[in-house]
Amino acid sequence: MKKYVCAHDWQREALMQVHQPALAHAELLPADEMPEVLSPGDLLLDLAYEAHPQRLPHYLGLAGVQVVLGNLLHPLYMQVAAAGVAVQCQLYGINALPRALERTGWEVCAYGTAPQTLPLSAPLHWVADQVGLVTPRVLAMIINEAYYMLQEGTADAQAIDTAMLLGVNYPQGPLAWAQEIGPAYVARLLMALHRETGLEKYAPCRLLKTTLAAV
Repeated sequence: MKKYVCAHDWQREALMQVHQPALAHAELLPADEMPEVLSPGDLLLDLAYEAHPQRLPHYLGLAGVQVVLGNLLHPLYMQVAAAGVAVQCQLYGINALPRALERTGWEVCAYGTAPQTLPLSAPLHWVADQVGLVTPRVLAMIINEAYYMLQEGTADAQAIDTAMLLGVNYPQGPLAWAQEIGPAYVARLLMALHRETGLEKYAPCRLLKTTLAAV
């Protein structure tokens, strides 16, 4: 079995911080490249998949390959249905946001009947195949509320982040976290959650939505 990782530079750096021994024999590829040949039993982690969703039909046809996609904005089952291609691989999604890959355990989901097991050294926390999985979904709501406070003039950005750091012992403030993830990405995730659930609690605030215009 061979392992391949397609990732942005920051994702590779994050992996190396905690998981370098497990990836010692993996082939690391830039985000815009794919392995030329994959065989049954191989493992492919495409952590940069959301920047290259056109790869999905090719991945689905890789018989016997375990394909793990950095994927939050659209459930795997919806993307597979839209692709209209028979699923021959074992397909998974993973939370590949900043700070997620440095954790000792990873948040993953499985498509269809794919077995809930992967040859990875990190403990795997299995969740349902839904928009945002678990941690990103909760974090997006916290960031949205912080943007509401900023929009309403409740406090400035530094005060909001400091209050959350000191009050609930977060590793960093929600607005700083948004900058690390990309506020436009957070807005897109909230919009996807709003569409998927129909719940107003996921509607991004006006100030956060303005970040989409800068993309």
